[in-house]
Amino acid sequence: MTKSIPASISQFLRCLADRSALVSAQAARKVWQQFGIEDRMGYSILGGHPHCMLPESQYPEVEAFLDKFLLGKPTDTGNIQKAVF
Repeated sequence: MTKSIPASISQFLRCLADRSALVSAQAARKVWQQFGIEDRMGYSILGGHPHCMLPESQYPEVEAFLDKFLLGKPTDTGNIQKAVF
């Protein structure tokens, strides 16, 4: 079974430490790249919305992972790296 990690992080709550989450996501992605599977790890960090609420602007990133890893569609997830502070 293929494992993938789409990470959506809310900037709304400062206690989540978004900048450190970004650094962690970037570091994790380097590990995935080393194994040649960076298409399985992406991140989208976007503020201005309540915690546990995915804004519509992040739907395409999550849908790309669902399409590829759940539905088996040929979708490019190799460069989902977005952080807006």
